[in-house]
Amino acid sequence: MANTYITDKGLEKPTLVECIQQIGDAMESVVGPVNREADSTTGQWIGIEAEANAIHFEALEYLWNSRFLSSAEGMALDAIGSWFGLSRIGQTATKVNAVIYGNESTAVPAGSIASFDNYQFKLDVDTVISRADLVDGQFRIDSVAVDSFTIRINGVDITYVKTDGDTTADIAERLAGLINSTEQFDARNYGSSVYLTSKSKIQGYPVSLTSGMTWIKIGSPALFTSTVKGSVSVPVGGLSIPISAISGWVGINNFVAGSTGSDRESDTDYRRRLTNSRSANNGAATESAISARIIDEVPGVTLVVVLENDTMDFVDDMPPKSIQCIVDGGLEQQVADAIWKYKAAGIETSGSTSITIRDTQGRSHLVSFSRPVNQSIYIKIIVTLLDDEEELSQPVVSLIKEGVKNYFNTLGLGDDVIAQRLYGYIYTITTGLGKLNITVSSDGDDFSENNISIPASVYATVSDENIEVTGV
Repeated sequence: MANTYITDKGLEKPTLVECIQQIGDAMESVVGPVNREADSTTGQWIGIEAEANAIHFEALEYLWNSRFLSSAEGMALDAIGSWFGLSRIGQTATKVNAVIYGNESTAVPAGSIASFDNYQFKLDVDTVISRADLVDGQFRIDSVAVDSFTIRINGVDITYVKTDGDTTADIAERLAGLINSTEQFDARNYGSSVYLTSKSKIQGYPVSLTSGMTWIKIGSPALFTSTVKGSVSVPVGGLSIPISAISGWVGINNFVAGSTGSDRESDTDYRRRLTNSRSANNGAATESAISARIIDEVPGVTLVVVLENDTMDFVDDMPPKSIQCIVDGGLEQQVADAIWKYKAAGIETSGSTSITIRDTQGRSHLVSFSRPVNQSIYIKIIVTLLDDEEELSQPVVSLIKEGVKNYFNTLGLGDDVIAQRLYGYIYTITTGLGKLNITVSSDGDDFSENNISIPASVYATVSDENIEVTGV
């Protein structure tokens, strides 16, 4: 009997009408002809039984579909995930790579509180503010009576020998230039002071000064975690208020955006991750495999695009035989560790963010990747109305802008702006427009009907104030 409904084509579920017919036929085969009218006693009884059978078949269909990745939901999808070896991601908390400022050798204990908006963040581990682990700092040239000025950065001495007539401002300018040439820090001078910030903005390095120079500000790296789980988006500079009263701790800042936490992974997102992991099983260091594993293993990552240059020449600023991972979300160190773990041996990494990792032998390597960035696009639209006496009203302008934004909502990472496609999105939601003339610009100055090429790590965006609509 079961093979009547479960065949080599799958589940064949009868409809409610078919259930009524089957029960009525079965009843007449036993007791003879019966009244099947809906308002008769037997007809109502048949209807009740048929409805119960239909519900059972719906449950059977749900159970049948729960066997498949494309249709499983809830606990059934969790079970499939366990076969893949990938569990559903529960609620996660936002983490922020910050810099804490204070006196040299100040110890800030784990659990110390800083705040952003109405949210509190706890320091993950005991952290010492020290020039031995400097991310951001400031020092001042105190005297011109010293013949030479030496800064030791990560074990390497950088020396400027004073020349006749040098002022403290001159010396600061020369030292800033020398620091800029290192791999570790960017520097700038202002008056007799030099400001230096780690190029990665999260990793610290040991820095020391010889006589004639004095530290003004010392900032060391610290990792903070939100006290509440879920999506708490912390922008650059958002975590700025120290709450715990720790002697010697005077400030906090974050030079990179936080890795935003998330709610429990939805069925849709979990199914997509399982599907991507399955498609990546054909390789360990392919583009799809690297992408899938970074998403799977690094909390907070929501997007990974892997670009490959397999030529012997530079292509779009990528070195020969290199990859560039464009990663949205996740802590920088964890992202870099995952890229190193899954990229092929001997392949260089490229990108705008560079983080030092250590391999299994304890040796350090620089891993580079990129973060998605937004590029503002400017739009000019000249409208000719069908009725020459009609004015371009504000509601029509609002609809035109909505059409433009609807188009931009379809653009993904690295998608070019195709000017001609804007026409369809505007005409779809408006009426009464005779003719449109649309020009676009990437800088707000030079407008044309030509398409705008968007780099692979960039989202094209538009805002109301960048859409100019005029009528003629």
